[in-house]
Amino acid sequence: MDDAPIKSVHCPDTKDREHEDVSASVGNIVSELTTETQLPTVNVIGTPVSAMSFEQQLDLMFSWAKHNVSRYVCLANSYVLTEAHHNPDYQAVLTKADLVVPEDDFLVWLIRAFAFKHQNRISRLNILLALCKRAEEEGQSIFFCCNFEGISSRMRTRLSADFPGLKVAGMVSIPYSHLIAEDNEALTETINESGADIVFVALSSPKQEDWMAQHRDHINAVMVGLIHCSNEKIRSI
Repeated sequence: MDDAPIKSVHCPDTKDREHEDVSASVGNIVSELTTETQLPTVNVIGTPVSAMSFEQQLDLMFSWAKHNVSRYVCLANSYVLTEAHHNPDYQAVLTKADLVVPEDDFLVWLIRAFAFKHQNRISRLNILLALCKRAEEEGQSIFFCCNFEGISSRMRTRLSADFPGLKVAGMVSIPYSHLIAEDNEALTETINESGADIVFVALSSPKQEDWMAQHRDHINAVMVGLIHCSNEKIRSI
């Protein structure tokens, strides 16, 4: 980390600004969805990580979803950012992401220290559950695209039990290696025709981030990448 110091980007002063400043910034972005307004971030070894509370990030994701805005959201931990630091192509994909959600203690500590003292942490599995709960409450539908077989029936059973009002628009299990151009077009059409508002993408990193970046502006939903460690959590359901 010596050759790439941590610095804040597009952030209010950490000591003098309060939670309302970031809330106002998010509110402006939500109300002007067609603009390219920059979000508060912290640059961590080359990757801008979102400096907002998870509740504010949820608000933003679901505002995009309600308007069928094509966006992609990456979950980042120290391992992901280290890999990106040594892989310029991967880092470019993360940099272009609409949100990079911090999901480990170290990143949350950095953001609290350098940019936003109200930053909170949420675990990988709880991010998935929080999105499902919010989708159920707001009547929005979800779609799963993953690279492992045999979990669809168990996933549907668990989701039905935990979120009885949740609309599951579809589930597709397909190896990333099979996503050739023709398959990609068919999958894009399937997702769009399903009317899904949130698409969970679990193809393992960095493949899923690449896939989401390629499909931004093609899939009419908010794509959320579940980093590969979350796949084991999903398998255990």
